[in-house]
Amino acid sequence: MLSEHISIPVRPDRDRSATIGASELGKCARLVAFSRLHNVDSEPSGYAERGHWVERWWVARLRESPIGHKVRYAGAQQRTISYGPLSATPDAIIGGDEAAADCKSIDPRVREVPKPEHVLQVRLTARMAGCKAAVLNYVDASSFEVREFILAPFT
Repeated sequence: MLSEHISIPVRPDRDRSATIGASELGKCARLVAFSRLHNVDSEPSGYAERGHWVERWWVARLRESPIGHKVRYAGAQQRTISYGPLSATPDAIIGGDEAAADCKSIDPRVREVPKPEHVLQVRLTARMAGCKAAVLNYVDASSFEVREFILAPFT
């Protein structure tokens, strides 16, 4: 009855065909190649949509916090950084070069964090952005509890 009227919004995404994104680097090469070749999102869109909602919540909380004046390139102001065949889009840059930050929504039943592919992503992003640190936040999709990992960028 109602479900037929509800759909996940189509998100006009950037053209990601020219580079490999930092979020793809930790994934299976065959999966990345297949998804590029067939223009298929590798994750079910419900998870991606949940991630967009949680990221908006996370950005809003950061902007309202005492460090809100330091939050750059977050939300609608996000910027993609390219370096040769690589690209990365940090969820936020804190200060001029203090940290590149990434927010991930996570199912509360997942116990093993940080995930290696996320560590790779945020460390590479911090390196490409010229930041001193990489910050990875996991937001529990049920409780909105935030778990934070501070990592060194690649050198």
